[in-house]
Amino acid sequence: AWGAATVIGEGADVSVEVPITNTGSRSGSEVVLLFVEPKCSPVLRPVRQLAGFAKVRVAPGETATVRIDLDPRSFARWDVASNGWLVDAGEYHLVIAASATDLRGSLTVTI
Repeated sequence: AWGAATVIGEGADVSVEVPITNTGSRSGSEVVLLFVEPKCSPVLRPVRQLAGFAKVRVAPGETATVRIDLDPRSFARWDVASNGWLVDAGEYHLVIAASATDLRGSLTVTI
């Protein structure tokens, strides 16, 4: 079972913490994926980009917290005019998932 995510940090330096609870009777592993979705971009960008992931092993009945750190590059796009990476101001959805099609939750940050 996945709990609610918490965002820590300011600006483009962001950490996301996700509690994972093993509700089964055996130890298990889970991989948490964190995707970044720019809500509005002045240029065409992918809808969702993998920004980070973490694997955790959890004993039966236990809860572990996964932390995924994002730096400014996690939100950046290549800008041809300046020949460098650029972070557009605005809202970004952070999507927590078990796979690209198994989305578990999302939250929004403003850069």
